[in-house]
Amino acid sequence: MKKFLKAAAGVLCTCMMVIGMFPVSQAQANEAGGDYVIDDNSFDLDTYLESLGDATVVKVAADIAGIGNTVLPSQVKELKGWQQKTFFDEEGDKVRRLGNHIEGDMFTFASGSKVMVKNIQFRLPEKGITIPEGASVTFENCTFSKTIVNNGTAVFNNCTFENGKIENNGAVEYLNGTKEPENMGTEKPSHIRLSLTLREDTLSGAVKGAAFHENVGYELGGTNKDQAVLKVDVQPKDQGITAKAQDGILTVSGTPKMAGEYKIAVTAEAQGDTPVTKTVVLTVNEKLAISLEGELDCVTAGQSGYQDYLEVYVTEGNGEKISFYEYAQKNKDAKMEVSLSPSGSGMTASYLFDKIAVSGQPVKAGTYQVSAVLKDKGQSIESNQKELRIYTGNETLKEQFANITAGTDTWDIEPYEIAVSDDAVVPKNLKTVYGSHESGLYAIIGNNQAVGSDTLVIPAGCDVTFENVKFYSSIRIIVEKGGSLTLSDSVAYGAVIVNGGTFSMNNSSALTDTLTLNDGSTLYNAKIVSHGRYLTDGSDKADAKTVVIVNGNVSVKGENSIVADAGYGDVPGQDAVLVNGNLNVLMGSSLTAEGGGDYAPALNGGAGIVLNNGTISGEGKLTAKGGIGYGGLGGNGIQGEGKITVSELESAGGDSALWLGMQKKGGDALGERVIVTTENYTLTAGKGNPDGTAKVTLTEDPDAEKPSDNEEDGKTDQVTTEKEETKKPQFEEKGEGNAIRKSVKTGDATSAGVYAAKAAVAVMAAVAFAGRKRR
Repeated sequence: MKKFLKAAAGVLCTCMMVIGMFPVSQAQANEAGGDYVIDDNSFDLDTYLESLGDATVVKVAADIAGIGNTVLPSQVKELKGWQQKTFFDEEGDKVRRLGNHIEGDMFTFASGSKVMVKNIQFRLPEKGITIPEGASVTFENCTFSKTIVNNGTAVFNNCTFENGKIENNGAVEYLNGTKEPENMGTEKPSHIRLSLTLREDTLSGAVKGAAFHENVGYELGGTNKDQAVLKVDVQPKDQGITAKAQDGILTVSGTPKMAGEYKIAVTAEAQGDTPVTKTVVLTVNEKLAISLEGELDCVTAGQSGYQDYLEVYVTEGNGEKISFYEYAQKNKDAKMEVSLSPSGSGMTASYLFDKIAVSGQPVKAGTYQVSAVLKDKGQSIESNQKELRIYTGNETLKEQFANITAGTDTWDIEPYEIAVSDDAVVPKNLKTVYGSHESGLYAIIGNNQAVGSDTLVIPAGCDVTFENVKFYSSIRIIVEKGGSLTLSDSVAYGAVIVNGGTFSMNNSSALTDTLTLNDGSTLYNAKIVSHGRYLTDGSDKADAKTVVIVNGNVSVKGENSIVADAGYGDVPGQDAVLVNGNLNVLMGSSLTAEGGGDYAPALNGGAGIVLNNGTISGEGKLTAKGGIGYGGLGGNGIQGEGKITVSELESAGGDSALWLGMQKKGGDALGERVIVTTENYTLTAGKGNPDGTAKVTLTEDPDAEKPSDNEEDGKTDQVTTEKEETKKPQFEEKGEGNAIRKSVKTGDATSAGVYAAKAAVAVMAAVAFAGRKRR
């Protein structure tokens, strides 16, 4: 039968090789460092052992069906089941099968053998295994399917006799839970050498700096086991770990001072026996730490499509923090459990790819905790907790302000949409309020169902910046005297009213309604852009003709600009500024006001500045620009009735661009009823059909009372003229395109007469105008 099976196997292999179904591996035996590895099962075991050479350890890395007539040479000190390293498996001990109950197969040991056999399942026929007289064999973690014969000395450590029988004609010992089988032979007592068996040979779970305690069972065997003395040695010494062996228990304890391996050697000695030493290796790990980083966005009950992420990091001892993903690649046994508590939120938290993902549709408002537990290297470490806040959606801004911890100077708006302010007052300690920390991602305060029905107040003593926030039309923002508001990357759809406080905006912020600066207010480093015509929150509100309205005495500090929005159809572009009072541009400061325009469907440009009996004064610089019209009128730089007395002035009328065959008058740089006392000015007319004007018509109030001819102590008009010529600097008007620049001229005697003549004409014209008024 055996020969038939072998022949059949040979024929099958040959056929497969011929037709190329798959490659057939030949017998492979690798000798390396005294180890003989059998990783093939094409032949019988006795055939492989013919190539044993000088090896003393045989590793069986495959299940071998055929045993043949195997006699294990006495040079072999260990025979064991083995796993070769592969893509899927690590190298190490593994139970392997020898035999397949093939009739005639035999396995025995050479006389005089002293060998350890471990991790083998023997599948030989009845009495197919024999331990001859003079051989000493220790079996560890082995299984026997049929009766074996012992005529020598045998120790069975953690072994199983499947049929419950043995023919023992020599000396035998059963250790470590091996159930003694029924003896079918006649025992012949003889000396059994001393043995020591440890239940464990490795310990883990110890952490540097943490108390450790572990018990390991041991068992002595042999004829002299009761007289044996045990000695325990720990290496390295004096590093916090101690060990003692007593009554079958090896106790290892202490607080390790170092990470790495500790070796606990247990030696059994008995008279007449060779000492036996077994070693337990204790692995001490660095303390692990796991941390969650990032913050979870809050969410409102009923909101769908929510998903947010947390980063997960692991640290070993004082080592570098690495992601859990990277850590798990290096530590294959690492496990992580993620939890979200308490239950009932409707949300889930799980590890997804390299992050913790929190997702779902929230159903219950409350504060929930996301955490993780790392299990590895004998440790179970819990992370910090991260909050997931679920809101009802009915919160007011006033309520949320009240919940802010006293002394907090920054606050992230939560929830991200708050429909009602309830006349909230910003806490004075707040310096920055974030809608988000990412440009383009906004929180919303207010709603679009009403216009100006609710307020948000910045009180005296409060200096706050709102960043990435949309204020919907229901909100009127009020800045009280002594308060300061800055809008950064934000939009105010409703009106902003400053009652003596300070206002600034920058970083792509916008207004769609009016900014009203009342008496005592300050405009500070503000880059104001209006999108009043083309950006809406969906509310039904009136058009804002003007971007900024000045009432009373208002100061301008720093660099400021106001850009109005374009019009549509016949509706002109917005006017940038309406001055009803006095606008004071402080020394070293500037204000640029640009009327709306420069948009093809918008026919008419808006004015840069409109004076309503107002004044713009100060030691700073004023720049006004009329909006560009397309086929319609260019906007005026400065129009209305009032006075300009700033240190430096630039004003330009907006062009009327030719569009669809249409072109109209360009904007005027300066209205005829605008008084200009500024000596350093540049005026530019808007281009069009015709061009606008670029001239100063008035340098003083034409309606002011003038002295009569007899009020100068009898001096004639000519005398007055001569006096004025000596007091006023001489000047020339330079034409540069449509631009006129006024500049002081000194030391040019050649042209002085011409300039004097021009001045005289101007004085005579003024006298004539006064005469007309008196009539």
